[in-house]
Amino acid sequence: MGESTLRKRLAVERILLERMAPRFRSANGMADRRLQVRALDFALRVSGLAGRARRNFEQIRLVRKKWEIEGLDRDLSGLRILHVSDFHLDFDPGLLSRLREALRGVEYDLACLTGDFFDLIFEEDSIKAQWLDDLIGLFRGPVFAVLGNHDILAVADHLERLGVSVLMNEGQPFGPNGRGLWIAGVDDPRLFESDSMESALRGRPPGAPVLLLAHSPQAYQEASLHNVDFMMSGHTHGGQVSLPWFVPFTSRFRCPQKMASGAWRYGRLQGYTSNGCGGSKLAYRLNAPAEIALHTIFPHS
Repeated sequence: MGESTLRKRLAVERILLERMAPRFRSANGMADRRLQVRALDFALRVSGLAGRARRNFEQIRLVRKKWEIEGLDRDLSGLRILHVSDFHLDFDPGLLSRLREALRGVEYDLACLTGDFFDLIFEEDSIKAQWLDDLIGLFRGPVFAVLGNHDILAVADHLERLGVSVLMNEGQPFGPNGRGLWIAGVDDPRLFESDSMESALRGRPPGAPVLLLAHSPQAYQEASLHNVDFMMSGHTHGGQVSLPWFVPFTSRFRCPQKMASGAWRYGRLQGYTSNGCGGSKLAYRLNAPAEIALHTIFPHS
């Protein structure tokens, strides 16, 4: 990812450890109990929606999408890409069993994981390696990943030991004889601001379509400028707790609202923002179902 970018990311990680970690430590472990979180919890309870929101949180739907990609090799027609995002394993380890059920019987050719493996992990010693082992054990075939704004670099080290290709501002060819599609990933553009689109696309064969993994959809403009074909993101949780018609209680997504959940388009760039399969802060979901997505791609007709 480059020495200067690495130093920048590590500097932010140190700040998080020194300034943020103490705010979340409590006698019951690590938990985000800031005033706004407690207020939303109270509002859902007094409104009578807490039970419904909790049941929604525990259900993971499968979304199926089909895409046409300009210049895609005919040998890759019908390629099935599993897209899973925002696990936050330390917030809810029970996700692993729900995700196992959601994946049962789903057929795919490769898996792409778009970050936030943990929620409030600030140092390597706090990583529950077994959770990552169990998570990656749910997937088969090639697995690609990027880190999210909640992930420290030590997470990438462990994922790579498990055989995951963690794309830290880099890419690699995919397809018959190592050609046909360039799978690229940028590091988190949201908190660490350590992304580099140019580095991720360096080495791309001329004319090869690009599948880009970026934790946050806020990378859409730069992706479009670099002629990325299809971008997969997460981060937003679809709002996680939203009013109808996607009016989330938070809007700190740094992208147009239409890009915060589901399929979208920006010029020739096609994209999909996953609601994520896990959650953060509160074990509630309203009007933002937890999901995994199965994208099937075809050459542009």
